[in-house]
Amino acid sequence: MLIRRCFFTLVTIIFYYWVGGAAFSQNFCVSSSQELHDSLQVAAVNEEADLIKIVQGNYGGNFHYDSTKGNGIAIQGGYTAGCTERIVDPGNTVLDGGNIDHVLVVIDHAGGSISIEGLKIQHGSTDYNGAGMWIESSATTAGGNITI
Repeated sequence: MLIRRCFFTLVTIIFYYWVGGAAFSQNFCVSSSQELHDSLQVAAVNEEADLIKIVQGNYGGNFHYDSTKGNGIAIQGGYTAGCTERIVDPGNTVLDGGNIDHVLVVIDHAGGSISIEGLKIQHGSTDYNGAGMWIESSATTAGGNITI
């Protein structure tokens, strides 16, 4: 009886994850440049509307989100450790491109909504537009909302 109950529970969890779980957003809490890079890569392909919460601090690098899924993304700075609280002050969460390339590129080719809030973007460099940020949401019929 116990084995049957455990099996049923396991099957239910797997079913929920694969079928029902797709409807829920995934939240990321990042506190390093590598975690931010990794979460943007996962969010670009996971077929969910994602929220990336960035803990206060300085993040060096060039960060890219390039999605064809159309589910949308929100990137928010100003979180305390563990992402339990948030202080919205762009000066406390800084993305620094090191004068190498675009600092933050967010593109949703399928028209998903994009929201960016509570970040200071600095030291981007490119021969084209958007050294600090390049944000684009487009689709064949209509693009999504972009909020910065």
